[in-house]
Order: sequence, then C-alpha cells, then structure tokens
Amino acid sequence: MKVLGMRSTILFLALLAANPLWATFDVEIDIAIDNQTAGAASGFIVEFVATATDEIPSTIAVEFDKGALDLAGIVAGDVIGTMEFPITSALVTGSIEGDFEVTATTATSVEGDVAITSIDPILVTLLGVDVGDALLTFTFTDYGTDTGTTLEISDSAGLPATSPLPVDATITIDLDPIYVHTPAAGDLTVTATITSGLFSEVTASETFEIAAGTEPQFLRGDASANGLVNALIDALFLLNYQFSAGPAPPCFASADVDGDGAVNALLDALYILAYQFSSGPAPPAPGPTVCGPDPNALECLAPGPC
Repeated sequence: MKVLGMRSTILFLALLAANPLWATFDVEIDIAIDNQTAGAASGFIVEFVATATDEIPSTIAVEFDKGALDLAGIVAGDVIGTMEFPITSALVTGSIEGDFEVTATTATSVEGDVAITSIDPILVTLLGVDVGDALLTFTFTDYGTDTGTTLEISDSAGLPATSPLPVDATITIDLDPIYVHTPAAGDLTVTATITSGLFSEVTASETFEIAAGTEPQFLRGDASANGLVNALIDALFLLNYQFSAGPAPPCFASADVDGDGAVNALLDALYILAYQFSSGPAPPAPGPTVCGPDPNALECLAPGPC
C-alpha cells in the first residue's frame, strides 16, 4: 500500500478543511412581528440559531406573502434596522453588530449595506473586516398591489464557505416598521430561508393572524374616494372643492395627499400631479396603493372601497 508523504498528507488535510465532506448546517429559525393589526406598519425580528455548524451563511431571504412597504421619507444614509451576530467555537468567541444603512431607494424598493458598528478584535483578524465596512448587502422589494414583499441579504465581505471548527452562532435581524400589513384581516405567512456558502438551505415559515383595524382605512391621494388614485381626477376634485364650492372630500385623510395633517387643495393637488407625472415622491403612509389608517387622525366619514 502506498503511504502518503508528510507534505501530501498536509495538503490532503488542508483540502478537506477547505471543503469538508462532513460539513453540517444545523439552523433553527424564529420569526416575530411587532403587531398583528390590519393596515398597520410593523417591524419584525428574525433569528437564525446555528448549532455546531461547519458551514457559513451566505444569503438570507425573508418573504411576506401579503402587505407592502412604506418607503415615504426614507433616503440614503437612513438606518432601518440592526443585526447582531455572536459567534462561539472551541478557539474563538466574538461578536459582530451592524446597521441596515440605506444607499438607494426607488418607488418599490430600498437597498443598502449592513455596515459594521462593532466587532471583536479576533474577528477583525480572522475575517479581514472592521468597523465601517459593509459585511452584507440587502434589498427590500415591494411587489405591488398588496402581493407581498421580500428582504434579500447576501454576503459582500467574501466570508469563507466553511469553518475549520464547528461554530455556534446566532444571527438576529431587527427591522424597523417599514413593512405595512395588508388592509384586510386574515392570515399572513412569513417565510425565512438561510443558505450556506456550500448551498445548504434551511427554511421555516410562520403564519400570523392579522386582526381587523379599528381606524378607518383609506388610500392616500384618493380625494374623490372612488377607490382609485388618479392624479387628474383627484386634483380636479380638490381644486373644485376649494375654489368652486364643489363637494367636500368624503375622507379628508385621503385628500391630505402630502400627509401634513391638513387639507390644502392647491398644495395637495400639486403634490399628486407631481407624483404621477413628474416622478415626485409618493404620498406617505398608507400610500396610494394599499389601504391603511391615517396617523394624523383626520376625519374620514367615507373612506371609499377600502
């Protein structure tokens, strides 16, 4: 029998360490949301607990099968959540913390980096990253018409696919309330998936019962309360009300297009026209596409078909 020489043995062991045939990816997932009220904004927490795992996470996805995003007022530089990542092995104990920092937004999505805010020195040495670096990138996408949203997170620091020693680790993602529940009561299913650098995958789903809200639901910008935001129709309705003794808006909350807590026909008409025809900002929460309550509590006697 041919016996491997010392150099060959070391090389063989190194290759096994880099691509272990015995690698495991044992992860439990816990999902929690801040509230379960229809039409209300909700933060959420997703926790991934890995036990004696050899594989390093590479991507994470959190999917909501209903609801929408409220991105009004969110700009580059804003922080919309946090991440904690404590790690323990036989030789290393340390922790990384980071902020979900926005770099860009569109009408239907927000993207950015998970920027490191705190990291233990041993992990700086092992991973080659430090405070201020982007450990991960993220995109949070709204699919429109209350069809759900997805948060996607991926490694941007070039983390290794495996660990030479089994690791206990917990990744906790805590997002601010930019997700808005569907306006209708019913079940909401949230599915979280974590994938390792070797493409092992663990998925878990949690179903939450969303209760009907107590506040009137409406579409921001639907001044005529016909169930549809149409800039020309709603702008003319507002101007007719203020300058031609036309009928009052059935729901003043809907007519408060810019969300400043008051109805000013000229300003609100210009706001909705700029939104639809000049790429202006969308009307703030609950927005022009998903029904929801009015945070300014304006009168809403007839909120339309919401």
